[in-house]
Amino acid sequence: MRSNEAPVSGGGSSAATSTALALALGGGYAAVLALVNAFAPEPYMDEVFHIPQTQQYCNGDFVTWDSKITTLPGLYLVATLYAHAAALFGTAFCSAAVLRSVNVLFAVGSALLLVKLRALTVRGDGHCLAHALMVVAFPVHFFFTFLFYTDAGASFFVLLMYFFAERVNLLLYPSARGSFILSALTNIIWVAFVAGTVVVKCVELSHGSFIYGTTKQDARLGNTRVVRNSAQRVLINFVLVVATNLGTLLQLVWPFVIVAVGFAVFLFTNGGIVVGDKSNHEASVHGAQLLYFVVVAATGFGVSLFTPSNIRRFADSVQRSAKEPKQAAFMACTVALVLVTIAFFSPVHKFMLADNRHYTFYVWRKFFRKHALAKFLPTSLYLFFGWRCCSELRRNRTPLWMLVYGIAVALVLVPTPLVEPRYYLLPFILFHLNTGKQPPLQLWTTTFAYAVVNAITIFVFLTKPYTWVDGTVARFMW
Repeated sequence: MRSNEAPVSGGGSSAATSTALALALGGGYAAVLALVNAFAPEPYMDEVFHIPQTQQYCNGDFVTWDSKITTLPGLYLVATLYAHAAALFGTAFCSAAVLRSVNVLFAVGSALLLVKLRALTVRGDGHCLAHALMVVAFPVHFFFTFLFYTDAGASFFVLLMYFFAERVNLLLYPSARGSFILSALTNIIWVAFVAGTVVVKCVELSHGSFIYGTTKQDARLGNTRVVRNSAQRVLINFVLVVATNLGTLLQLVWPFVIVAVGFAVFLFTNGGIVVGDKSNHEASVHGAQLLYFVVVAATGFGVSLFTPSNIRRFADSVQRSAKEPKQAAFMACTVALVLVTIAFFSPVHKFMLADNRHYTFYVWRKFFRKHALAKFLPTSLYLFFGWRCCSELRRNRTPLWMLVYGIAVALVLVPTPLVEPRYYLLPFILFHLNTGKQPPLQLWTTTFAYAVVNAITIFVFLTKPYTWVDGTVARFMW
């Protein structure tokens, strides 16, 4: 089977462009971080857990663990090393300001990786830089760059792991193995996702015609007819190829297997995926999370969502499907599934109705909880945005890749009872990293719209504090 090595293409990934991007973003992030540290110097919200825990590590105590923390310690380990290095330059050792600044480095690193990854995942895209800027401007990503949360670090290490998987042979680079070990300490599901994409890529390179059927180009070369396999046949053929080439594939992904085995041992000994306090993080079947994510992902297409041409394409697609029995049945099942999901799999976590510091509180209180039928009103939007998201991803990725991605997103979101915008961050980044080529005007207008939202949310966070029910200072945030 062929290796997953690939040449790096252009699209804005030159050294000069990367340097300019790093300096521009680094300077902008540093300015915003200075404002955050000036207006909100004390640990806020989840920082009251993350910062003291990291300071324990900084002091050499790797045994004490705050039972309220429910994430793995990847960020704390990296931040401890960073704090020791920063102290050499006279900074306050392991202070809140220093620990927050590590996320600025992660955010800049993620931006550089996004430019390079876009050039790898979409060949010939001349607007990789614009696309990367749109993704890094995503409001949730931008906002949590300036607080000591785990998201910026998790995003960076997953993107680094994904870069190595797209660019080079994983077995040849210790840094590649290190990247997915650190990723496993933040989110094991995305480690499995990258492993799945590696397997799919290799299998499709060697056995694409057998799996999917004969394309028009294959038919011309082989003087045969075009044969397109059904979805069921594609899955069966894929499993057959994987089983036949299992030894070869294991040689390629054995580091992932080791991580998976280690994680399985952890699950068994820990009694679940949550570290620490499990009382407020019990798994659920929250299928509506996928519907909410579709809306979040679709915002990356900006105003192009509602252009007459896009609406016309959607209407034409519905009309074509209605004329073909199989597609009409699939469409009807999709609508029914969405309605069932909204009706029976959209629980409301108690925190969402009790914590008015988050914007989601107001979305649920002002809209979804106004009437029993209110939650059904966005059904047409879910379907419309879902169609657009699938269409854009289908332009650049194969059905099997989309299946691996969809499973990963479902595993991340569906068991989560709480609607937290941060949970959509990595699914959003990986989605837009793999869509088809986007018009530059759309990218820049979306980036500008995101920037306006960022300016407003940061301004509100810094200048509109209020006293919460327990007497502490509260601030509005995602």
